[in-house]
Amino acid sequence: MEQILIEQIKKHPNFGSSGTGKIHISKCPGRLSFSKHCDYVNNDLLYLASDFFTYAGVQLILNNSSNETFSGTELKLSRARIKIANLNPDFKNSEIELEKLSDKYIAELKSDWSFYILKILSLLKDYAYIKLDKVLAINIIINSNLKAAAGMSSSHALILS
Repeated sequence: MEQILIEQIKKHPNFGSSGTGKIHISKCPGRLSFSKHCDYVNNDLLYLASDFFTYAGVQLILNNSSNETFSGTELKLSRARIKIANLNPDFKNSEIELEKLSDKYIAELKSDWSFYILKILSLLKDYAYIKLDKVLAINIIINSNLKAAAGMSSSHALILS
């Protein structure tokens, strides 16, 4: 099952066939928590591991000082794009310019699943881990056999992966 989830990520059209950016794939397992997230108030916890996972495939396309193209569209350094896709058809895909990642913009997406990813990218940008002058595109594909809102820490697995 895990190999199927990984292959679906690798074959996603957002990654294209340009070969300009290596695809990094990470995973995080779901978990069952009988405490309803009460660990923040020092309650005893009982977590159970699961065989459900969330995978994130990330491709970072960097400027190489040439006229880099991606998906047939020329990208300018001031217009770095983030494409986020979720292979679960219940979730919509997102596309945004990296520079527009502000707390106000992200707050408007609080009820959208992409909120979690955009918040992390915003923090990485704010702390200069993502240098805007070096990035042409960030492509992110999410795949999971972990059901959303099933009490299995799906949002936690998404953030960590």
